[in-house]
Amino acid sequence: GGRGRGGVSGGASKQAEQQPYSGPGMNRPIVSTFIVNQGMRQLIGQFASETLVYALQQQNYQTMMNLDEETKRQMGIPDTVQSYHSICPLENYGPSVQQSSRVVSIPTLALKAVHHGDGAGYMLRRLDGRQVIPTPELLETCRQVVMSWSPVANHPNLVGLREAFVSDEIMDTPSVFLTFDYHPGACTLEQLFIKAAPADLGAQKATLTEEDLWSFLVQMTSALRAIHSAGLEVGSAAFHPSKVLLCSPNRVRLGFLGVSTILAGRRPMGEAQLMDLSGLGTLMLTIACAARNEPSNMDSLLVHYSKDLCHVIAGLLAAHEGNGFKDWRNLAAALGPKLVDELDMNQTTVDTMAVEMSKEIENGRIARFLIKLNTVVERAEFKGDTRWSETGDRYLLKLFRDFIFHQVDDQGNPLNDWGLVVEAINKADAGLDEKIMLLSRDETSMLVVSYADIQRSLTGAYGEIANASLKM
Repeated sequence: GGRGRGGVSGGASKQAEQQPYSGPGMNRPIVSTFIVNQGMRQLIGQFASETLVYALQQQNYQTMMNLDEETKRQMGIPDTVQSYHSICPLENYGPSVQQSSRVVSIPTLALKAVHHGDGAGYMLRRLDGRQVIPTPELLETCRQVVMSWSPVANHPNLVGLREAFVSDEIMDTPSVFLTFDYHPGACTLEQLFIKAAPADLGAQKATLTEEDLWSFLVQMTSALRAIHSAGLEVGSAAFHPSKVLLCSPNRVRLGFLGVSTILAGRRPMGEAQLMDLSGLGTLMLTIACAARNEPSNMDSLLVHYSKDLCHVIAGLLAAHEGNGFKDWRNLAAALGPKLVDELDMNQTTVDTMAVEMSKEIENGRIARFLIKLNTVVERAEFKGDTRWSETGDRYLLKLFRDFIFHQVDDQGNPLNDWGLVVEAINKADAGLDEKIMLLSRDETSMLVVSYADIQRSLTGAYGEIANASLKM
């Protein structure tokens, strides 16, 4: 047992470390668990998965990261582009920006930025203003394209197109910028499955299984259903592996939407939608063969994958010739049970995330309690009274703070018992009638109070401060 400034505790928690888990594109941290006494819940179960927390932290870091001033000056990156700040290039920036894209016939540039208004991250796609002159007519076309894509911008398998504007803040050349949603941590299918990373980085192509390919097909079919039902086309450029993102967990998204329409205009819809089916077939054939280091053809595909998968891809490739799938409905019918498999996987993911979110809801209660407690405890002065926090119910709160955070064992060593902390805060927040013993730091005073007394004291003391702040 333990005792000391604040009261009596159960056994101290000991920590054990698990081996780190490494996934594609991300170095996982070591996950710590807390071993508690028999019959008690493991503390790790009260918090969101360390892997999930780390992934979300990395996404937030990538969204908010910015270049230092010297790097900006050397690269010619401005502090802001219209309403966007924290500008960072997502592609090679420099001489290559002068070269035409491999996907379209003009130079383009992808930038990460944060919007001043909502604080969210976005990807800005700049179309070189020397080849695509931003006339009022072109800007109006861009805005019409943005509006036409708005009904499907929130689809889970698309990178939403949000805005179009003209700016000369990069290279002093007025150019059209298209604003897309930014998905931090995402990689293109080209990066993962086609282009091997430099050997000195110790990275290799990501593994691609047939189950992954079926999943991609189902997700892309869902995207085609939404796009074609809205009277839109994807365009061959958006099916290039460098423009299709893979986000965690195993979510594939079509990007570069609307760009082909802006540059080349609209095609007859029936023809365009058949070409979309063939474009999807070409994408699947390319990544499936590249993942096996084989030439991109049906013979290579038949060697490594099932006849069912090869049949579907062959039907996609022949669509524009009139010999394959006629529309997304035919494609969905051919996928059959794979649709149900994808639904099962997604529902499992939803259940997992709901459990993780429920843990964080409880932690939100703890955070609110601690914010209130630390607003009151050892406050220097209140309304001119320098001893306000040391008298009355406020002194009780100070002893409770010591009870949960400053315990020591019989030898005077500090106890780092997270189980006690979480349990005590939850009981105080709930206002239980259970009694605890609080000792002053010099152990000359002892109080026996209930958690309900702690709750009432905190509510009253914090309420005084809150009311005083409103009168200012």
